[in-house]
Amino acid sequence: MQTLLFRIPPGVYATLLMLAGLAAATTALFWWPPSWAELWVVMIGLVVPPLWGGWLLLRRRRWFPALLGVGLLCIGALGVAATVTGAYHYVRLGGIWASLESRERHGVHDSGSIALTYVTLPARTAQPADPIVYLAGGPGGSAILTRLFTPRRVLFTALRDVADVVLFEQRGAMPWGDPWLVCPEPWNFPLDRPFEPTAGLETHRESLRRCVREHESKGIDVSA
Repeated sequence: MQTLLFRIPPGVYATLLMLAGLAAATTALFWWPPSWAELWVVMIGLVVPPLWGGWLLLRRRRWFPALLGVGLLCIGALGVAATVTGAYHYVRLGGIWASLESRERHGVHDSGSIALTYVTLPARTAQPADPIVYLAGGPGGSAILTRLFTPRRVLFTALRDVADVVLFEQRGAMPWGDPWLVCPEPWNFPLDRPFEPTAGLETHRESLRRCVREHESKGIDVSA
C-alpha cells in the first residue's frame, strides 16, 4: 500500500488536495453566519491544499511542475490574505449573528419559510434602553455592510452607549439570508445606439420580468 502511494504523481496529489479543499470551503460557506470553527474549515480548505500541492510539485525539480507549484503557492498566499481579511472584518463587526425564521406569507398557514439575518451589537452601558433597530435603505442595501464599510460605524459605536443596536437585513438583499433574491443576469442597454429613457426603462423592465420568472420557477413568492 505504501509503495502504491509513493508511486502516485505529485500532480495528482495536488489536484486531489485542491478539489478536497474547494469542496470543504464551499460546504462551509453554506453555513452562514459562520462560527469560528466554520471559519477554520474555510481557511483550511482554501489555504492548506494549494500550499501543500505547490510544495509537492516544487519537489519535482522540473520546470513545468515547478511552474505549477509556484502558481499553487500564489493561490495559497491569496487564500491566506482573504481568510485573514475575512476574519478581521468578522471580529471588527463585534456583534452576535442570528437568524429569524418567518413564514413567507404570515396569513397563509402552509406558506414557505424565509430566514432574515440580523446582528446584535451589545450595549456598552449597565442599564441599556430599548434596542435600536437599524434598517438599511435602498431598497436592497445591507445594514451589516453599512456597519463594516461606511462612516456610519461611528454612529453605531455611539449608539451602543445607549442600547443594543440590531442591524436587520432586508429579505433577499444579501447572500447570508434565505432566499437570496439576486437577479441571475444584469440588464444591458445596447451600446451601439444613444440611450433613450423610454427604451432604457423597457429594457430594464424586461430584465426584471426575467428575474422574477427565474425566482418564481424555484417556488419563491417574490410578492410576499
